[in-house]
Amino acid sequence: MRSVKRIRLYLWRFLINELIGSCLIGNKLRPKIYNLLGVRVLNPKTVCIESGVKFRTNNVIIASGVFINQNVFFDNNSLIQIDENVAIGGRVRLITSGHMIGNKNQRAGQSQSSPILVEKGVWIGDSVVILGGVTIGAGSILGACTLVNGNVESDSLYVGVPARFKRRLDA
Repeated sequence: MRSVKRIRLYLWRFLINELIGSCLIGNKLRPKIYNLLGVRVLNPKTVCIESGVKFRTNNVIIASGVFINQNVFFDNNSLIQIDENVAIGGRVRLITSGHMIGNKNQRAGQSQSSPILVEKGVWIGDSVVILGGVTIGAGSILGACTLVNGNVESDSLYVGVPARFKRRLDA
């Protein structure tokens, strides 16, 4: 029974990531097909998902007006929720899973996962990494190559590794 479940997951990933995620499918049609296959795209007509986007599972909610650029990776063992009018740059990685620190014989200990929430109006720059357990506040900006390992305040600019608050943003 477990092997059947695993085979289904691998087939789903192949369909979603290699076929539907390829450049053979248009970026306006892709969200509609994803929605049919279990990725919750709340208003597919208003969402644009470029080619090369990878989903580990269908544990994702994508709201209206979202733009997801090429080669974004959703490691979504826990829920990833993307609210309205979010723009996600290329090569962004949203990673909900990780490991506890183990003993000296195996430092990658027990696996764990935590959800990610990206609130409305956020702009995520190119090559940003967002780790699990994080909320990105509404209207904020994450500069290119930023590593987000803690919550981000609304209407704020964050940059760097790890992400550091730079300044408040005007409305």
